[in-house]
Amino acid sequence: MQLNFCWKGKLPSQYVPLFNATAKNISPQFMEWFTAVSESQGRSLDWWVCNPSTRSPIMSPLFHYCCFLAFLQELMERNEPIVAVRTDSKAFHKILSHFIRVNSWPVRVVYEPPSLLQRLRSTLIQWYQRWVVPRDRLHRWWLAQRSVSQKKAIPFKPLTLIYTYYFRDAAESHNFPGLLDTLSDEEQATLYFVPKFYGIYPREFRKIFEQIRQSSKNYLLPEDYLRLSDYWYAWSHLWRIRRLRWKSIPFLGVDLVPLIQEEIESDRSLESAVDALLIYRFVQRLRESDLPVKRVMNWFQNQVMDRGWSAGFHQHFSQATSVGYQAFVGMFWQFNLYPMQLEKRHRLVPNEVAVTGNALVTPTQQFCSGLKVSVVPAFRFQGVWRERKPIEKPHPYTILIALTSMLGPRNEVLSVVHGCLQTGLHLPQTSPNPQGVRFAVKLHPINTPEQVRREFPGTWPDALEFVTGNFQDCLDQADVLVSSGSSVSMEALAQGVPSVVVGSQSGLSYIPIPDEVDEGLWRLCYTPKELSAALEYFQSRDPATLQNHRKLGDAVREGYFAKLTSHGVRQLLNLE
Repeated sequence: MQLNFCWKGKLPSQYVPLFNATAKNISPQFMEWFTAVSESQGRSLDWWVCNPSTRSPIMSPLFHYCCFLAFLQELMERNEPIVAVRTDSKAFHKILSHFIRVNSWPVRVVYEPPSLLQRLRSTLIQWYQRWVVPRDRLHRWWLAQRSVSQKKAIPFKPLTLIYTYYFRDAAESHNFPGLLDTLSDEEQATLYFVPKFYGIYPREFRKIFEQIRQSSKNYLLPEDYLRLSDYWYAWSHLWRIRRLRWKSIPFLGVDLVPLIQEEIESDRSLESAVDALLIYRFVQRLRESDLPVKRVMNWFQNQVMDRGWSAGFHQHFSQATSVGYQAFVGMFWQFNLYPMQLEKRHRLVPNEVAVTGNALVTPTQQFCSGLKVSVVPAFRFQGVWRERKPIEKPHPYTILIALTSMLGPRNEVLSVVHGCLQTGLHLPQTSPNPQGVRFAVKLHPINTPEQVRREFPGTWPDALEFVTGNFQDCLDQADVLVSSGSSVSMEALAQGVPSVVVGSQSGLSYIPIPDEVDEGLWRLCYTPKELSAALEYFQSRDPATLQNHRKLGDAVREGYFAKLTSHGVRQLLNLE
């Protein structure tokens, strides 16, 4: 058998559970190795804003390659009939060849060169990252300068800044609904949002800046403070990162530094590094403008932009307190979400991380035992505390499919659902659902139905119906939720709606439900057959089981979604 060891390649389905188990076993070893590699770079901000430093299996292939090495070792110890492995990485091809030769395994390593189309795509991505990204950021700066005369006066009072995502439609209210409602006019006057733009096309920024200038909310635009020299500093990261010197620290006996260098050379992450360095220089310019900042908060995922923000405030506003608001339940493989001791020592993370439930405190401290963690309101998830609207009867048995914005996981969910439809889903027709079965598809805010249909590999299933509106309203009418790698799974459980998580059919499965949550409330499925069985199980629950599951759902709500209160908001903003 030949295995595909490309980063986004597919493993045979019978090996996927073993691959995930192996990955879980080597995670502590990976973190030790990563810490040692990062230690050799010290406080170099260029390292900490480049893609390999994220520790994110979603953004970087580094952890996957470590898993492949350990997985191959496990297969050889089990005497599995593996005759060859293939990879599309030149660096990993050399590393694998050495690894296999040292262990004297009868396995060939096949280098799979990229096709002409793939080479063209890589060239275009590199060209986009090197030239289009800087041009777009400068164009954004120029548009902001044209409207700078409309900037509102900023009171010379101690300010609180919130760095959070700004979407095309939802703006910052997507992440902090209800926050301003608990504050007085005087308190609102000193609260400013710093927008982190996401999913907005360059041609839309003229309109976006007009909206921001005219908004009743307070904003600080980084583009109002940045200078042309700051853009040059950010762009020249392209050359500085290539001059870093690396210390060889083996993982399973092999040197993985060539993988880091290969990823850096690809320029795949230059855009995020540029934005991180720009936000770092923005904070420096704020210091030079003498604005009296007393407290800063950011939507904290420990991504490179968060590091730029934290490093800037630690260096230039050392008296200001910083809080990272982490309003989601992290998944096991998302190492990047949780700060390391080394990141804290190098002042790359906030003074405090605020989470949305007591059950999240210990996981957040898993790599940094001295990290201060507090519990604050779960702004986005207050819908779990309201009474569910009664389901209109008669109604079809409604399966709500909540899709992530990421193409791969999104199509994996849709493919498993499609296979379930093709093989036939036979739910007992009981009195509560005489109308049959309804498959309702809820998209991520940045996606459109046309885009999702176009990017689906195959004929779009006619049985899938797109639904719009507030997610809570959609959930009110749902009997079960199907999703993958999204916090909506926990949101559903907190409201007594069972959840099905579709695992990856090819590699790491991103499971958004902690081990502590009772397994009776949810199912992990890899195949259409498993999905059908899970849906049939949840549909056939008796009243006693339903009642027990609702109680377990209440425990999820209490442990992971703190209620929005005036006291909680004021504690978060240090107003008490």
